[in-house]
Amino acid sequence: MDKKLVFGIFILLGVTIVLADVPDTFNIHGKLTTPSGSASVGTFEMNFSIYNLSSGGTALYSQSQNVTTDNDGIYTLILSGLSGVDFEQDTYLGIQVESDSEMTPRINLTSVPSALAGSGGGVSSFWTQSGTDLYYNDGDVGIGDSTPDGILDLMATSTHTELVIDSPLGTYDSSIEFRNSGALEWQICVDDSISDELDFVRGGSSCSSTDIMSLTSDGLEMGSGRLYFDRSTLWTSSSPSSRYNNQFTITCTTCIITTINHYVNGQPLWVVCNANGGVLRDSSIGGNLQLAGDFTCGVGDTLHLIYNDRVLKWVEISRSDN
Repeated sequence: MDKKLVFGIFILLGVTIVLADVPDTFNIHGKLTTPSGSASVGTFEMNFSIYNLSSGGTALYSQSQNVTTDNDGIYTLILSGLSGVDFEQDTYLGIQVESDSEMTPRINLTSVPSALAGSGGGVSSFWTQSGTDLYYNDGDVGIGDSTPDGILDLMATSTHTELVIDSPLGTYDSSIEFRNSGALEWQICVDDSISDELDFVRGGSSCSSTDIMSLTSDGLEMGSGRLYFDRSTLWTSSSPSSRYNNQFTITCTTCIITTINHYVNGQPLWVVCNANGGVLRDSSIGGNLQLAGDFTCGVGDTLHLIYNDRVLKWVEISRSDN
């Protein structure tokens, strides 16, 4: 064997790492030459060893391969079975060609291969990999913020900050979960099964669980009742609907109202008079208004009702006659 190969030029160019499933391998790309710089062409038995010392010591890893160079003396190979090497410490690569002595100096493997640290090939001083999961051991994460104030701190650098939660094809529920020692306490989620309403769910395991509060196209629902704050409707009909509101303004002067449609148990309703003459009549003569006597509107008068599904009526809570 030509001893001149001991002084050949070796170049380590890169390491291939895939975080989704970190392999215990890395690539070596090198060039073998004579001391005069001529390419060494052929097939050579080469041994690659990894140490934690720049000289001396015992190899932490060793692998021999028959390496074939091209016409320029260049070769590429993959070292495998590196899971037992702790790359969090300083590591050095030693190379021996045929029966020659190991080349000097050893090559310092810097921070790129250290991503292979740990027996599972996925541990560093910052994060840990377990199967396909990746997690931080400690510290906070800042995105757009170099000094995060919490475990996860999002800050836009040139526009408004957005946190986007999307479901594939729009057929699944997107949610944010709040847990206490692993137990699910609250969810804020979009329930795709009923027109993508926004639900606040106490406990439960999905948006289909009984919600505490929901934002719907009709307004705000709480428990089994509904609170609507979106608009005020002018009453000009003798059979008004409470579907979209908690407050109605009466403008009719001769209407007689005995029934209010679209009700939910526990729903409150405020009636405000903006004209004189309209009458809400007690259910003693029919309808679903349980009043303390008929209520005849005068400008500025108010009537407070709540729907009770045990009696199936709107029950008067209070009135103000100006």
